[in-house]
Amino acid sequence: MFDETHILRLLLVINSTKGKPELQSKAFQCTQSLVSTHQHLIVRIIDSPSADNLIASIGDCQTILHDAINERKYTVAISCAKLLYTIAHIALTSRDRNAMDIDVPIISRLHQTVNEVIDALSTGIDNLIKS
Repeated sequence: MFDETHILRLLLVINSTKGKPELQSKAFQCTQSLVSTHQHLIVRIIDSPSADNLIASIGDCQTILHDAINERKYTVAISCAKLLYTIAHIALTSRDRNAMDIDVPIISRLHQTVNEVIDALSTGIDNLIKS
């Protein structure tokens, strides 16, 4: 059975694929597919003590996104951005609407992540157009 620890482990494994763009891209795609299929696990992670691990993994993925854009590894960048967007989208739309959610650190971090992913992709697209 698939549980929260599997999602968190997959996010950690992605970091070990650095330097192998094809493998890294496939790892992002696989993880994104599993996250999409098992959306309830993201919601469970957010509401658990493992939320800090998810935040750390999101930060690692954002670093990979920025590095991929700077190194012109656009397949990795797009796969990474899709995963980050999927996690944020699920987390922000699947939870009960509650005025106090804004006080939950991971919720504000996910809002920030969405904005940063959009900014990174915009910068990458601008750089691609200029070159």
